[in-house]
Amino acid sequence: MIPITLNSLLSIIHGKVKNESFNDVKTLYNFSIDTRTLKKRDIYIAIVGERFDGNDFIEEAFKKGASWVISSKSNYNNDRIIQVDNTNIALQNIAAFLIKTLNPKIIAITGSNGKTTTKELTGKILKNYYTNKHVLVTYGNFNNDIGMPLTILGLTKQHKYILLEMGMNHAGEIEKLCKIASPDIAVITNIGEAHIENFKSRKHLAEAKKEILKGAKNKFIAILPGVDDYYNFLKSSINTKKIITFGLGEKCNIRFLKNENTYLLGEKKVTIKNQLIGEHNINNIMAALGVAEALNIPIDISKKALESQKPIKGRLETKILVNNIILIDDTYNSNPSAMRSAIDVLAQNKMYKILVMGDMAELGVLSTKHHKDIASYILSKKIDLVLCVGEMSKMIVKIIGKNGFWFSSNNDLTVYLKKIIHKDCAILVKGSRAMKMEQIVGIIENYKVGERI
Repeated sequence: MIPITLNSLLSIIHGKVKNESFNDVKTLYNFSIDTRTLKKRDIYIAIVGERFDGNDFIEEAFKKGASWVISSKSNYNNDRIIQVDNTNIALQNIAAFLIKTLNPKIIAITGSNGKTTTKELTGKILKNYYTNKHVLVTYGNFNNDIGMPLTILGLTKQHKYILLEMGMNHAGEIEKLCKIASPDIAVITNIGEAHIENFKSRKHLAEAKKEILKGAKNKFIAILPGVDDYYNFLKSSINTKKIITFGLGEKCNIRFLKNENTYLLGEKKVTIKNQLIGEHNINNIMAALGVAEALNIPIDISKKALESQKPIKGRLETKILVNNIILIDDTYNSNPSAMRSAIDVLAQNKMYKILVMGDMAELGVLSTKHHKDIASYILSKKIDLVLCVGEMSKMIVKIIGKNGFWFSSNNDLTVYLKKIIHKDCAILVKGSRAMKMEQIVGIIENYKVGERI
């Protein structure tokens, strides 16, 4: 964070203080929205969320040494409180100010699937080439109107590049993020079914994803999935300097040659022995290579970086347990296309295959259809045993028949799994965030070595 004076801050966030004659000559540096991690002299922003109200922790913030508090409440009698209409907007205004002041090159990534993995792969390449001190990367999945500005608050004068992940549940959300940080390079990984319940169709979802292209700078570079159903729609009516396409199609700028197990970038070929499992990660690697091409990063740098990327927690993270038990943790989230990709990974295994599945959320009126389709897909892949939890997953068990079992809770499922698990088996655990499937992974992976589970 760059230094800022109180008067400048008040101007940026349209804030007011109780004592207008107050003159704080000290320079302000850091902001915090969490009193648990707040440090002395931090400025505490009382963010209001769906499940919490940061205003409830104002007294705690001052006790921990906050220099100022930004609040949307007016009933606090404290000269150190900056009054604003909306603290979330104040946070966004601070982030937009930093972007405008420091002017880093902005690379932004969105998509229905793979955006976090693509972001991590791209970040690895950028840091390998430009060094850590020159590149700031979105932490974890801080990709909404609170998380993304928090990432931006980490900007310093040394940062020349910032890599942002832009997520969305509804139309207009990416447009808002682009007003904070308009991309120089915009990446769309794909158009899938994630959050489809909030849209009339995939076309409407594609329109929402396209906001990253409409909100980019003039003459930006677009990295697009060249074989996606909506490629032509995405590339139409955008003011782009260049479009780099990736995919398995022959006309794509960046392709993967299955028969040679190599990536083709124009006339350049490169073999990348990455540590990520699943064919869908080929797509994520190609998207990351697209950014590298846009920035003219040498292919040997990209190759080295991509080969060093370790699996990301909760995303097809493979864990080898005792008795040659393979546990595949894909619990981060779920939607139909992601579920099929994960099932493909399990199906390729030659061991006894167990699928532990929770409901896929946010599918709206299409939920029944998608769950039935997944049941058919499971049958086609010859999975040995399917254990399900969640109301929508009941129909999956009915379709699968004798090899499917339904449980009313994660605990009941885990108790059964511990009884029947045996050596030389592979277990895939996957479901939407609401299903808390990581609870199952935590129990299975933490038994004592040699203990029969």
